[in-house]
Amino acid sequence: MSSESMVQHSNGLCYSVHGPDIVEWCTAFVETIGDEAFFLKLPEYLQAILPHEYCMIFYYKNREAPIALFDGLTPEGYGDGVTNYVRETFVINPFYRAIERGLGAGVHSMSDLVLQIGTTLNKESELRVERDNREELGFVTEGWPKRSKEVMLGAPIGNGDVVEISMSTPETKRRGESPDVLDRLSPFIVTGIRKHVQIRPAEIGNQADHTSRLLEHQKFRNLTKREIEIVDLILSGLSSKVIATHLDIALPTVKTHRRNIFRKLKISAQAELFALATSLLSH
Repeated sequence: MSSESMVQHSNGLCYSVHGPDIVEWCTAFVETIGDEAFFLKLPEYLQAILPHEYCMIFYYKNREAPIALFDGLTPEGYGDGVTNYVRETFVINPFYRAIERGLGAGVHSMSDLVLQIGTTLNKESELRVERDNREELGFVTEGWPKRSKEVMLGAPIGNGDVVEISMSTPETKRRGESPDVLDRLSPFIVTGIRKHVQIRPAEIGNQADHTSRLLEHQKFRNLTKREIEIVDLILSGLSSKVIATHLDIALPTVKTHRRNIFRKLKISAQAELFALATSLLSH
């Protein structure tokens, strides 16, 4: 085993992904499962097997906006990019689209997902993006690092929920080890993530899904299927323009649906919709 294959980290371990020290790496990883700092430590462990410049860990629950479990971009000055992504542009990300289609566990490169899934950015999009044909996606979220190569580890954890670990490196910098190493270890890592979520479900907001129960209430029975879909998305915190992109319909159409929903529910504002939901679910 060559010394070049060894990587030492602040936890004191020297890791090699090419020799017996992988056992030490796996042992240290397993010991972290259930630790309240698991998602804070995970990027460092992954750095040992796939060196990268930036790391983000997101939790996708059903159709809700992603939750950042680890934010490695804001400290680097890209906080606006993270905010714009979780509020808006996640809906046009190929990884998110792949989740909707039943994303499998394992390693995915952004370039491959673009070829498989494509993107849904149209000329009329009002989302916060900058168009750039040099980007893997053909655009970049405003405030996000530009021209980086991205590799994602997807960890489905049940009920359509997925944990995404995104690791990226600027094109101008040489990446370290091959993603093949991460690919070989991915089943082990995914199993560890699932186990951690089972142990500490509250850590990632694994609350019960009340929306389906709410929409069965008699007050909502006069709504059309599309209106119910939009109510679901509104209650998930999505804005009208994000809903339009998500459903691939025009923004004025979403606004028309909202007016019809409010009229049928005899309310006049979104705040009243949330208040109605809270009231119904409390009984």
